[in-house]
Amino acid sequence: MDVRIDEWVRRVEASLPPSWCASWDNAGLLVARRGGELARVAVALEATPETVEAAHLRGCGLLAVHHPILFRPLRRILYPSPQADPLLAAVAGDVAIYAAHTNWDVSPEGTNVCLARKLGLENLVPLELQPGAWGLGALGSLPAPVSGMEVLRSLSRLWGVTWVRGLGGLDRPVSRVALCGGSGGDLWEEARAQGAELFLTADMGYHLQLDAVRSGLALGVLDHGEMERASMEGFARFLENRGGLPVSLLVEPQDPARFVFADRVISRGEVE
Repeated sequence: MDVRIDEWVRRVEASLPPSWCASWDNAGLLVARRGGELARVAVALEATPETVEAAHLRGCGLLAVHHPILFRPLRRILYPSPQADPLLAAVAGDVAIYAAHTNWDVSPEGTNVCLARKLGLENLVPLELQPGAWGLGALGSLPAPVSGMEVLRSLSRLWGVTWVRGLGGLDRPVSRVALCGGSGGDLWEEARAQGAELFLTADMGYHLQLDAVRSGLALGVLDHGEMERASMEGFARFLENRGGLPVSLLVEPQDPARFVFADRVISRGEVE
């Protein structure tokens, strides 16, 4: 049974309110035909011409993504261009675009909780509380201590990432692991203060890495998109449960897999 797009948004945002978004964010319904309806929803990390077309071919009237396609006011639409092409594809295919960005990151079912559960962490708490939501990052315990290197090796299978750069004392046993999907380098001090021995994040600057390692914290630095893409399965389940419509998770292509541990390159074959 078809549902009006605005009704689907209302259902979803009852559990994922826009008030959880950072002030600079632009999440929510970004492209839609007024009064439009939908019977199915597609999910991807990004709105691209390819994911919009894939949603259209699957009969999905809405593409739900993590990263908003629009952050600043549009002054002109010149195409072909990376920003305009997905918008034109969405309008041409009558595919609405909805983004859940920083509100998904801080959700108790969101990015960081999904990643932590996939990693098998227990007794989860946020690194930084946010009133009414879960908060930023996640910290938990492994079922049994293993080396930091073993945790990094396992990310191929558990998160489906193609590389991770390991720093610090990766041969030491690790019991407490902290993480922040996407750009979370600023949280390393909070992770260390709460007893983390290994911190996993993306886009962590050189000096932040240096300070963290000198403090005794081991690091795993990953690709921003790959790390967040690992939460899209959980995002799809969330939308299906809250929105009440079938959801198709679109598989976006990734580069050939390589894992980088400091100065050594380990192939996927060695990991698996």
